[in-house]
Amino acid sequence: MKALRQIGLLVLVVAGGCMPVSTAEPALRTLRPRAGDIVEFTAAPVPVRIDDFEVKKKDIKKVLRTWHQVSEEHWRGGYSHVAFRDRTGTIRLKDGTIIRWMVKPGGLAMLAFQDGTVLHLAKELTPWTGKREIAYTFLLKKVQEDGFNLIVSKDDKNLGLIQKIIRTNRLNLEIENYSNIKEGPDLCHYSKSTEEIVAIIDVTKRDEKNYYVSYYIGPEGGASKEILIEERSGKWVVVNDDGMWNVK
Repeated sequence: MKALRQIGLLVLVVAGGCMPVSTAEPALRTLRPRAGDIVEFTAAPVPVRIDDFEVKKKDIKKVLRTWHQVSEEHWRGGYSHVAFRDRTGTIRLKDGTIIRWMVKPGGLAMLAFQDGTVLHLAKELTPWTGKREIAYTFLLKKVQEDGFNLIVSKDDKNLGLIQKIIRTNRLNLEIENYSNIKEGPDLCHYSKSTEEIVAIIDVTKRDEKNYYVSYYIGPEGGASKEILIEERSGKWVVVNDDGMWNVK
């Protein structure tokens, strides 16, 4: 297979000499503590009181009971953020866990745990199709179009998202476990149980606006095809040598 020239930021990689055998909102990690487990509440003083926005213990309890958990990308990109009015503090739970909280006016909050995990919460749940979801949707449709049925993801954190895309788009793809794949004599990857060829998929963040998207069936690298995805006038489009088409 001849390597094509690089032309963009969303990189679709098909590597190796293997041929496909054609046959016929990351569930989010839930760490939300129970409101009844709070035994201590503190709020940082506001240096200059310019309004009456105040967060009390009862408000944090309501956040824990009724607000929606969303992805960081949704939290940052799907809501309006009010600047310079964040309210912060800590809560201590019955088991001794200390959690830092931050609440923004307008209905946004974060909980930061001691292990570095951050929970993003919103009072109202807004419609959202993030860039990562767009990238995965494009990639999974391409994998099916190229004749694969089995995939392995290199991104365990987004398995829930991948399953959702497969389900909502009615894709004929199944997710295989890494432990159940083997390398054949042709250096392609196969399922140990079905002997079908497996496409290994990956989506990695390039920067705040773009993602690298790839799949390979043999060794990483080798012949490749690169495709550019970018936002133009509010629409996501894919551009290659043959022209342009909408992906959203």
